[in-house]
Amino acid sequence: MSRPKRAATTPTDAHEQILLAVETLEKGLTRIASRRPRAWRQHLLRDLRPVDECLRAHCAAAERRGGTLADVEIVIGRLSEVTVARSEHDALTALAADFFATIEHGRDAANLSAEERHCGARFAEALRRHLLVEIDLLQIRFILDVGVVD
Repeated sequence: MSRPKRAATTPTDAHEQILLAVETLEKGLTRIASRRPRAWRQHLLRDLRPVDECLRAHCAAAERRGGTLADVEIVIGRLSEVTVARSEHDALTALAADFFATIEHGRDAANLSAEERHCGARFAEALRRHLLVEIDLLQIRFILDVGVVD
């Protein structure tokens, strides 16, 4: 499976890594067991851990002083969208923890249960929605900073 390869240095890098993480997550959710159920589940968890690592790195980079959200806030001011993006980081981290706990403590079945797949799908969808919020903020910031619109 594809994995984020390096630390994000720009907002574009961070978004590309989150998109790659979502794709990795979605591929993992559709994988069919090809070995003993417990070994398969452990292998799946190992393959999906970079999704959690990427999310944590994204949240830390966006939230840090001089990070994406702070940069947007300097140019735009405190919009409700900035507050939403910040609260989504907490919600996404909780969804990730819930998803990984569900997989880790799931039954030793040959494939993921419907509940596990739904939990993963909610997590993937929340990641995609979050990216849209941040992309909107970055576009507004760019327009106000540069003063041009295509």
